[in-house]
Amino acid sequence: MRSDLYFLLGEEILLRRDPAPDNNISLAAPADVLNFVYDEFRDFLIAKYLVENFDPNAPADFASFVATGERGAVQISEGVKRFLYYFSRLPDWSEFWKYYSKQAAYDEVFFPEVFFVAEEHLNVDDAFRIRAILEKSDYDATRVARFLLWRGPKDRFPFLNLDLLIDTLAEGDDGRFAVLISNNFQSYYGFQERTNPAREWVEVIEKKLLPYFDPKRHEPFVQLMTILFPLNSESDLESPVVRLFRRIAAKFPALAHKVLSRALEFKFTIHRPYVWRLLAEQNLDAAMVVAIRAVAEGELASASVETATEIRRFLIKSTASRP
Repeated sequence: MRSDLYFLLGEEILLRRDPAPDNNISLAAPADVLNFVYDEFRDFLIAKYLVENFDPNAPADFASFVATGERGAVQISEGVKRFLYYFSRLPDWSEFWKYYSKQAAYDEVFFPEVFFVAEEHLNVDDAFRIRAILEKSDYDATRVARFLLWRGPKDRFPFLNLDLLIDTLAEGDDGRFAVLISNNFQSYYGFQERTNPAREWVEVIEKKLLPYFDPKRHEPFVQLMTILFPLNSESDLESPVVRLFRRIAAKFPALAHKVLSRALEFKFTIHRPYVWRLLAEQNLDAAMVVAIRAVAEGELASASVETATEIRRFLIKSTASRP
């Protein structure tokens, strides 16, 4: 290993000697400077040195170095900050994390790097920061949502999971829905023969999830379906997701009733006609009928035309089913 390293150095594959730049950024002597050919390897070594020599009781030197590489100032700093972030997420460097997580450099590289950190090294702070990004409803929020769409059960993803996305969506309006959901599922492909993103999602669920579906463990995916109902919808409120939901509801009616009931609590409205249509199709128990009828009657006056039509459908069905 050492002989190989010396060979690479000797052949100037890892290091090369260049004239000193005519500025005050270089830390080398004015005569010449050694540059790493592999920038990431250089950044890794610098980050490792900084972390290993970090003194939590006297962080001024570290802070001074990072400050010289604020965004746009020195290109080398971008890779160093990223590797510093990864080092900070290791248990052996928890004291460094306590300091570095409060610095602007940490925020600069937090996303998307957080999604490449081992699950056992994540914490509550990560969930807090990711939720804050989602709530901004900007371009980064769209990208974050794309990561979360496939992170399912909490037993596998305790902090950054599908529940986090659903909870954030539940408290947002139709504008947040557009950023987090519509932007990720719109037909953005340039080739007509490519399947629409929403249909691709359904196909993956059918092939990868349904064969070993567990109603308790996979409830978040079914709850997500109630959010995705409007995607690729047809004139009669049909869609690939609606049809998939019916298949699951036929086998697990209690789960279907639970997620549909919760879907009525979401603040955005684009999904509501579909939820009311599917509630009208379910055989709900008497207590649930009474509770949901109260919601329906309270919503009817202010509902959109399409939603009002489905609420009336539900009220008629629930009245006819009474003993």
